[in-house]
Amino acid sequence: MQRGFHGTGGKRHAAATRAVRLRAVTAILLVAAPVAASGQASGTDCRIDVTSLDFGEYSALDPFPNLAIGRVIVDCRGSNAFPARVSVSPGRGGNPFRRGMARGSHTLFYNIYADPARRRVAGDGSGGTMPLVPRLRTPIRNLFLLFGAIPPHQPVAAGDYGDQLRIELEF
Repeated sequence: MQRGFHGTGGKRHAAATRAVRLRAVTAILLVAAPVAASGQASGTDCRIDVTSLDFGEYSALDPFPNLAIGRVIVDCRGSNAFPARVSVSPGRGGNPFRRGMARGSHTLFYNIYADPARRRVAGDGSGGTMPLVPRLRTPIRNLFLLFGAIPPHQPVAAGDYGDQLRIELEF
């Protein structure tokens, strides 16, 4: 279902017939080199799978935030070495409390949280942010969830918006 949005004065803009389509976060993984070297020496084989957040269509008229959930799965075989900490970069904007997806010169603000209630901003643990905590832990698998939200009522141009985050795993 595509929904348009109205501009000032209640007049329909040409862009109102097009929905804002969002493909939100593409995560880039970075594992510290010393950790990888020590993991290889002990026979540990770790695989990392990241699911990006996809907020779907956004309308400035919706009264509620757009929500999305992403995940980071870490499978390690050959050892009990699991990430002690998973941190999330602030994205292109550099501020973890005001992340923004870009489309040219346009910005659509959003954020990523470490908890399902969306109260703790995901980050590296500094400045009031919180690293991710495992939601499921087994002998070979850890599951970490990212909870995303786009605040309502942001007047933005139609199109695809995106941001890139770096996910860091510390063992």
